[in-house]
Amino acid sequence: MRAHGDVFHIRPLLVDHPNFPRHMLRTFVDEPSPNVRYLALQDPELPVPDLQQLAAAAESFLRRGVARHPNITDALLEHLLSDPDPQVGDDAAANSALRPTQMYRILAAAGL
Repeated sequence: MRAHGDVFHIRPLLVDHPNFPRHMLRTFVDEPSPNVRYLALQDPELPVPDLQQLAAAAESFLRRGVARHPNITDALLEHLLSDPDPQVGDDAAANSALRPTQMYRILAAAGL
C-alpha cells in the first residue's frame, strides 16, 4: 500500500479491495498514525502480541477495535472489560469470544 501512495482522504483504499492480502495489514501495527494502526485490526488472524499493543493505545477507538476482534484472548478481553471508556467495555462484553462464566459475572455485578 505504501508503494502505491494510498492516502486516507481518497476512497476507496487499496486495503478495502477484496483481493488485498489481509495478512499484510499487520504491518501497520507500528505506524505512527492511529488511523493507519486501526487498519491492522482488519486482519482476522492478527497475532496476540499485536492485539496487546493496540489494546494499550491511548486512542479508545483502537481499544474498541481490539475488543471486537475475533482473535482476542480471554486475558485481553478481561482487561478490556474494565477499560475506563464504557464503550470499550461494551464492545468487549459483546464479543462472541466472551465465555459464559464472564457473562454471568457481568450480569451479577449489574444486579441482573
